[in-house]
Amino acid sequence: MSRRRGKGTQSTLPIIFMIAFLIVVAIGLAILLAPEKDPAPPVSSMTYQNRPAAEPSDALPLMPYRSDRRGGAGEAPAPTTGNPAEVTPVAAEEATGNYLIQGTVVDAATGAPINDAYLVASRIPTESEVASYEERDAAVIAEKDGDALTALIEEKQRLWADAGGRSNDQGAFHLPITEAGDYQITVRTSTHLQEVVEQHFVGEGAPEWKVHIELRVGATVAGRIVDSFDNQGIEGLTVNATLEEEYQYQQAVTDADGHYKIGGLRPGTYSIIADIERTAYRVTKELPFKRATISAPEQAIKNVDFKLDKGGVVWGYITTPDNKPIAADVVLCTSESVLTQALSAMVRQAPPLNTNSKKDDGYYELVGVPLNEPWRLYATADDSAPQLADPFLLTDRQKEARVDIFMFTGTNVYGQVVDGDGAGVPEAQILCIPGFAQLLTPLDSPQAVRETRSDEEGYFEVKELPAGNYQVMAQKEGYKFALRGEPLRSDGYHEIKNFRVVLEEAGSGRYAVFGTVKDSTGSNLSGAKVYLSGLGTENLQGVGREETTNGSGEFLFEGVEIGTYMLRAEYEGYSPKTLGRVLLDEPNTIVMRAAATVRGRVLVKNSRQAPETGYTVRTALLESTDDESEGGGIMAIMESATSGETSHYFQDPQGNYEISLAAGTWRLEGRAQGLTPARQQITLEPGQVLENIDLLLSEDGGVISGRVTVADGRSPQGTQVSLIEASSASEALSSLAAGENGELPAMYVDEDGQFRFDQLSEGTYNVIARHPAYPQAMSESVPLQAEESVGGIEVRLGPGGTLEGFVYNNGSPRSGTVVTLVAGGVPYTGTSDERGYYEIRNIPSGEYEVFSGEVGTAIIGDSVGGQGYPVIIEDGLTTRQNFGDTNGISIEVTVIGRRGFLAATLNPPGAPVHQGDVELTQLSGYRSYVYGDVIRFEEIPFGEWQLDLYAAAGLTNTTLSWVGTELVNVTGEEPVLAITVVAQ
Repeated sequence: MSRRRGKGTQSTLPIIFMIAFLIVVAIGLAILLAPEKDPAPPVSSMTYQNRPAAEPSDALPLMPYRSDRRGGAGEAPAPTTGNPAEVTPVAAEEATGNYLIQGTVVDAATGAPINDAYLVASRIPTESEVASYEERDAAVIAEKDGDALTALIEEKQRLWADAGGRSNDQGAFHLPITEAGDYQITVRTSTHLQEVVEQHFVGEGAPEWKVHIELRVGATVAGRIVDSFDNQGIEGLTVNATLEEEYQYQQAVTDADGHYKIGGLRPGTYSIIADIERTAYRVTKELPFKRATISAPEQAIKNVDFKLDKGGVVWGYITTPDNKPIAADVVLCTSESVLTQALSAMVRQAPPLNTNSKKDDGYYELVGVPLNEPWRLYATADDSAPQLADPFLLTDRQKEARVDIFMFTGTNVYGQVVDGDGAGVPEAQILCIPGFAQLLTPLDSPQAVRETRSDEEGYFEVKELPAGNYQVMAQKEGYKFALRGEPLRSDGYHEIKNFRVVLEEAGSGRYAVFGTVKDSTGSNLSGAKVYLSGLGTENLQGVGREETTNGSGEFLFEGVEIGTYMLRAEYEGYSPKTLGRVLLDEPNTIVMRAAATVRGRVLVKNSRQAPETGYTVRTALLESTDDESEGGGIMAIMESATSGETSHYFQDPQGNYEISLAAGTWRLEGRAQGLTPARQQITLEPGQVLENIDLLLSEDGGVISGRVTVADGRSPQGTQVSLIEASSASEALSSLAAGENGELPAMYVDEDGQFRFDQLSEGTYNVIARHPAYPQAMSESVPLQAEESVGGIEVRLGPGGTLEGFVYNNGSPRSGTVVTLVAGGVPYTGTSDERGYYEIRNIPSGEYEVFSGEVGTAIIGDSVGGQGYPVIIEDGLTTRQNFGDTNGISIEVTVIGRRGFLAATLNPPGAPVHQGDVELTQLSGYRSYVYGDVIRFEEIPFGEWQLDLYAAAGLTNTTLSWVGTELVNVTGEEPVLAITVVAQ
């Protein structure tokens, strides 16, 4: 049930400032049209048709953009993924090598030949050859000798030479060998266990090795994949069985009845996944994932079955208006703003469907398109402007649509870059980008980015712009960079001439950065390295310069323009020092403090021995007492944001380590393969030497376990579960978004939803669950002590809720307003369309604040000042939040011909109605419902509206069906508008 919430308290969120910064630039218009040309043809045409039964050929004529020609009936089979392409074995007499390995591969049980087995014969170097190579390798690294390095690479290829091939239908194979030596053979198939044949010498005196290889089937996994609509088997799908401990996999392809059988499996736990990428089947709430455990060498696991939901198919031809085919890239998108679609793709971690059309006839097709959602197609091609097709909708009844897209050249802009005196500026870099407003407004036309350079007289040409508002920016060293650029309006069809971009000369290089580097006693440091880095704000040129202090500890950088800079000093025996606020033409003093040293050992707790495979000590600064970075400049903030942990690798037999660090509080963490990390927190003073800080690695460790549950009762199988170490929920989400989850691998849960992470260090963790059909969910923070076991952690996946509403300005709908809600550190955004309507889906349940910001120079104070509106999002429900004053009236709708439960929606004209059964919570726009025959709407603004009436479809009131539509014109002449609707 929808709710409306009032205004709430203030809250400052970084995402709002980021969006605010993006949209503060003013947008102007400059329309310069050349002489008239013919009107532009339509961008696309759409009909509901099945795609051709077979791949289109040259015999299939192209459809003109006004033709009613229908494509062939039927449906092409789903793409298949089989074994790698067959390689014809080399016959003995054709072998191009000094020696030969040949033989046969057969089934160990039946003796039948195995076709298409892949064999690799690998040379095994002797101990003396390896020792000699390693000695030369160390010498090359020390001497940095390029010629020696080339010779060493050739030597490596000779020492570790290999030869590969495949068996034929008689099971025979031939592998030509060029280098003498001991060889071992590795055999891999999709039906049998991998086999490694012990090494054998091939060379002088033994030029040929004949070998007979028998392969065992091993364990098997079998099942069937069917379409959930009709339970018919699906042919041609690839099924992968991945050994989770080693990430090795075997695969098979389903037959005509949907059956598959994967062999060559050894004991272990396997993830069984049906690969639906680039097929007509799509991810739903039941993921095509199951887990199987093989405990016996020849175990046969059966009935690992999957039911898949078929998505829609959109296909068609890309041509010019005069019917010439074009090869183009086609992407599935929506009418939401570019920013909203980018954020949605980031949150859902799903790229848009895309394909390439062919050059011969321009045919394309997209499979697995989600149903019952409005989509558009975005097409790009060489020598043409991008085109955005008209919206289309696929349903359960109409799963295929033909959308033909017509490409034309677009607007060409001819202009000149000039200076303040009107003289041409040669070799200026030209960048034409969409106006900032277009990035935030609904996508009703294609957008493009173009880059070029002016010639010797300053002239330039920007080609093939689609319709829209743009800003043209020019940049050249010695000239000021204008962030706003010159506004440009393109109609996507006519040429624009005599367009001018003015650059003002920059007085760069007029300043100096100078100063002194001292130690904490005030003594000058001679020979210190000083680095100046930053960005000049006049010509937007990056700066990276280096100087060495003289005998008096002084440094000087001349010819510096106004900008934002950072100074960093380094000196042996001292901690690096950063100065974040740099003064121009005034002295800068950098005070360095002596570095501290920490020493200790990394040992295995039980044996008190160093780890056999080496070990790593990670250092992370928790609190600085050395004030390493002074000043609050943006450069210092950027350096702080990009600085993270540092790793130091050691391989000492006694387990010793020694690290130089700045003064402050640090966390040390020792790591070694197969062992639980150990940690120590230390505080260092300048110049201090801290010894005997031992890090004891344990063979055991902490455990966190629990399960994933789903609010709607479905199976959570296939849900990805990640464990993130962080001190807060926001830090955990930030780490996950940046891919910084350390060395903790994610796992996938079975139908029971159980998960377990072990060998964990002491710390605070968060469990995060991700499923493509649900909003991301996270547990409460889990504090874990050393070698403690914490169970019973539950992560609940909900269907998520929807936030919708209208944005008004003085009682009228307002388009282009960005509405933002931040849930768990993740932004969810929507942009109001021409109706003023916005919608944000798949929001995790909870209490949040929602913000709105206008596009253009004006920004609503709410988003800048941090004033948000509180909203409550609940799973499966839609929450209403309007912005602005409606100044509307009431509408009373009397329904004739229907009794019982009725629901109605108000949307701007042209809004799609829900065909077939629909849930009450799925209805969009203004909603009202009642038992009886009179429905009332409040605060409806002036203008035309589309009233859609729905009635209970059965015995319950949750499932509705559409029964009629009426157009309503609200003029405001009366406070209550009474209308009558006759239901079908």
